Parts: sequence; C-alpha cells; structure tokens
Amino acid sequence: MDLAVDRYPQSVDCLDTCSEDIEKYKEYVKMGMTTIKNSLTELLDEEQIHQLHILLDKTQRVDLIEKGLHQHFHGISEKRREELLSEFFASKPYRARRSTMSRTIAREPTPLSPEMLSWQTTRHKNVLLKLKKGKSSQWDAMNVIGDQYYHLRRSVRVLYDPKFMKYCNESILAIIGNTSFTQLEDMVRDSEQLEHIWNKYQQIIGYLKNEEDQLTAEHYGQFCRKIYRLLPIEQADLMSWLSPSQRFRIAEMIQDPEVDDSQVYEKLYEFFNKASGDAKDEADEVITLGCRKFIAHHLGDQLAEDIEDLRVAGGAGSSHHTAALLFSKHYEIAEAGELAHQKRIELVI
Repeated sequence: MDLAVDRYPQSVDCLDTCSEDIEKYKEYVKMGMTTIKNSLTELLDEEQIHQLHILLDKTQRVDLIEKGLHQHFHGISEKRREELLSEFFASKPYRARRSTMSRTIAREPTPLSPEMLSWQTTRHKNVLLKLKKGKSSQWDAMNVIGDQYYHLRRSVRVLYDPKFMKYCNESILAIIGNTSFTQLEDMVRDSEQLEHIWNKYQQIIGYLKNEEDQLTAEHYGQFCRKIYRLLPIEQADLMSWLSPSQRFRIAEMIQDPEVDDSQVYEKLYEFFNKASGDAKDEADEVITLGCRKFIAHHLGDQLAEDIEDLRVAGGAGSSHHTAALLFSKHYEIAEAGELAHQKRIELVI
C-alpha cells in the first residue's frame, strides 16, 4: 500500500471507488456464485420464468422484464447478461412437462343433462353405445357428442344452444379465469381468424400451473369449439371414407398438372358409387355433412339450411330450386371454389 501511495497515488482513489464492488465479489466467492451459469434455468427456476412471461404478456413492457431479469444477474458480465436476456425472449411460456411417466390425467367432464341430449336420434345413441362398449373415455364420448351437435340442423341447435353455451362458458371460465376468458370473447367478437383464437387459447392454458388443469382445459376446448362453431374447414375430412389405395390414387391425380379438378371429382364419384354397405353409408354421411359445413362456412348457416330443406324435401322440383338458389350465390361460390382449388393439395397431406 505504501508503494502504491508513493509511486501511484491515483491508484488509492481507484481502490476506494472499487471497495464496494470488491466486498460484493468477496461475498459472491463465499456463496460460490462466481461459477459461470450456462443457461437461464441455472439462474431462475421455472416458476420465476413463468411469472416473467405472464408479466410480459399482460404489459408488453420489455423494459420491465429486463429490469426484473437484471435483479438476478449480479456478478455477471454485460455480454453474458445480454445473452441471457436473448435466451429468455427466445424461450416459450412455461407449461408443465408431460413426462411419459406422468400419471396425471384430465378431470372427468361435468355430465351433460338428459335434457341437453334429447335431440339425439337412435343412430346418435348407437354410436355412443359402441364407444362405451369399447371402453372409451368420457372425453371420447364428449368429442363424439360435439361432432353430432355441430352437424345438427340450425333449427334444432337454436333450441339447445343456450344450455350448451352456458355449459361451455362456465366450464372454461372456471379453469382459465375471467380475464383470459374475456380476451377470447373479444377475439371472437372482433371476428379474429379461427386459428388465432385457438392459438390464443393454447397459450392461455399453457400458462396454467397445474397439469391437470391444462389437460382438462384442452379437452373442454376441443369440445366447446364445436359448440361455439369455431372449427376451421378441414378439406381432408371429406376424404376420410376412402380406402388407402383410393386415397393414394386421388393424391396422384391431384399432384398431376395434366389432371383438372373435374377429373378428380369424377374419380371420387366413381369410388363413391362402388362403395356398399357400411362403407357407402359412411361415405354418404361424410360427404353430406362436409358439404353442408363447407356451404355454411363460406355462405352462412341460413343458405346451408335452405339447401338442406330442399334436399330433404326431394321431388322433381327440389333439384331445380337448389340449382337456382346456388346460382344466386354464384360469385361467392366461385370465390370459395377458387380457395379450395388453391388448397386442394392439402387433401392428401
């Protein structure tokens, strides 16, 4: 020290200004904190990272997140701090890990009352009876009921919608909370894309801390999106009745630039006519429901209902009335058809 005072007097001032940092360093040495942290998870546990993600989602304030993280970065170089910040912003919100050894399962759904299911026909009930005999879960049955309800005529659904809506609202609200539920309501009200709404729901349940809640919310989401009629059009669904070899043949035709749409439709019609028994019944149901869903999605429920009324009525004039009704929507149908044409390769993916 005497040598420093005599030859380098300025060093004394330097040491004085650094004394506080030196003391901190000594404390870090005692605590064993001078080792290099290889990742963010070595500095923060999953709960801390989870809370910071929630704060970011609610406030969209990156500066607050950086401030919160810097509180955990004592004794770390500036360069390493920046690397850890980048690691955080590149990470995804915490979601309970579902280990293959995990025995956590979703809670059973709240039972639907008999009054809510009084619309079911014998065919509907037989499908569920087969599921029950096959020892399927209650959630499997709920998904089937959701499909059945989705494809009901609007004139029937309108009688049951209030009860089903109430059931879904209460079930989902109880798990995700009022704030998150309101966010989803606003997205639906603003006519956000269905994919965006579903992704937001997935993000919300990803923030849930309890794995059982996550699994249960996911099941309710799959069921209730059918009740809310928030299902996207999946063109591949119309192909589900084909055998593997038939589907492969259609795939070849779709990918062949020399084959136009009409030839593909003719081949599908040929396969349909060759079907028999249960296969024919399944194909008829899939195509009928799929077409009704396609029309409702692009042209509205009312037109789909009107066309269905004419189809069910039968008779010599019904096909002419149907054709006239569709012709009145020529431009909308043309636009929908063009969209389907652009996406037809998705049928075989």
